[in-house]
Amino acid sequence: MSDPITPRAQIGVERRRQMQIRGALMAGLKAERPDPAFLAVCSAYLVVSLTRLDFQDMEILVRLRDRVPTSETDAHNGLTTLDERQAKARAATAAFAREVERYRTGQSDAAAFVTDVRAFADLIQGMMAPRRNPYERYTNELFTDDDWAAIADATPEAVAEEKRLFAEVKSLATPEADPETMPTLHGGPPR
Repeated sequence: MSDPITPRAQIGVERRRQMQIRGALMAGLKAERPDPAFLAVCSAYLVVSLTRLDFQDMEILVRLRDRVPTSETDAHNGLTTLDERQAKARAATAAFAREVERYRTGQSDAAAFVTDVRAFADLIQGMMAPRRNPYERYTNELFTDDDWAAIADATPEAVAEEKRLFAEVKSLATPEADPETMPTLHGGPPR
């Protein structure tokens, strides 16, 4: 049996897999006839994953605000900008979650759902553009293992849900939209 994954590594795994699902979703949208069932499972994954990402990022933000010296005004100004970006992403994810639910409960047809997915995918691609973490120095210096455990919130239930949702996407993916073949910021599929 392998050693358990560290909380910080778990965050990395979740974020890489989210990038893979976003790639799978984009590939699914490029199909001649996008499959609404596939888009729905990708969307369900992303709603859960983005909600977790928001929780984790807000936990990081709170700790950084408390621990970065107030004299470092550039860092604090950046945290304010990050907070604003997170609020926009949170609102967009909540609105999209409602559209996913409307489709799943038959209140929205497939064509309208594909349009909603396209709009959300475009929005998220812009908001989630890969960028170097400007706070890595602070998190490396100021955060303890206990901080990372609280930030990751990697309960057995959360880990199992992520695996279940990923498997659902994988089960409906065409070879062109297989999430495991999608590149990530870190150069490829997770190890």
